[in-house]
Amino acid sequence: MMIIRGTQTLLLVLVAWKLFLIRSKLRQLKLHLLHRIMNGRSSGSWRK
Repeated sequence: MMIIRGTQTLLLVLVAWKLFLIRSKLRQLKLHLLHRIMNGRSSGSWRK
C-alpha cells in the first residue's frame, strides 16, 4: 500500500511539474511575441 501511494504521489508531482513548466514556457513565448510585436511596431514607425 505504501509503495502504491508513493508512486501515485510521484506521478502527481511529475504531472504538476510538467504542467508548471509548460505554463512557464507559454508565458515566456507570449512575452517574447509581445516584445517582438511592440519592437516591430516601434521600429516600423521610426523608419517611416
